[in-house]
Amino acid sequence: MREIVLDCKQLSHKSTAHQILSDAFGFPKYYGRNLDALFDLISCWEAVEVRFSHPEQLGEYGAKILQVFLDAAQENHGLRICVNPRNS
Repeated sequence: MREIVLDCKQLSHKSTAHQILSDAFGFPKYYGRNLDALFDLISCWEAVEVRFSHPEQLGEYGAKILQVFLDAAQENHGLRICVNPRNS
């Protein structure tokens, strides 16, 4: 299973968050850099665990991103989400 760790401190602003996500996951150039496009890409992944560190620092936009991941995991059982308040 592929594991990706996202530092929630970097996900609080829309433009930076989508750049971080694009880099971390290797999204294609056509990635729309919005929540709907994010859901479309992650809802079909297989065997991926995404760890969110520092969730207390998500901010409003980061919380929306986390919710997209949680919603996608409900539909895609190959996507596993872990929210870790510690530095791991």
